[in-house]
Amino acid sequence: MQDGIFTMLPGEHGVNILRQRYNLITKLILAILEEQGPSSSGYIKYLISDKLFAMFDGEVPRYVDLILNDLENRQVVEKFPNSRTHKLRIKRY
Repeated sequence: MQDGIFTMLPGEHGVNILRQRYNLITKLILAILEEQGPSSSGYIKYLISDKLFAMFDGEVPRYVDLILNDLENRQVVEKFPNSRTHKLRIKRY
């Protein structure tokens, strides 16, 4: 049995994701936000889908959405204030 992470989703039941996939996508999300600065979720999904297209058996954009929501609920990333395109950034304390 493989190790999983139970995601935190607002108002819904979380979803179990394989820890290896969760960690890989999380690292890519954080690397993109550090390099590019605030970015839209669509742009993040595009970049990650392009990198992981051949490696995943599932839909990469769904995993990215799920993990972005989880990271937002865990207060690792946040929506950029006053942004029409709902850009995300790494939350600074």
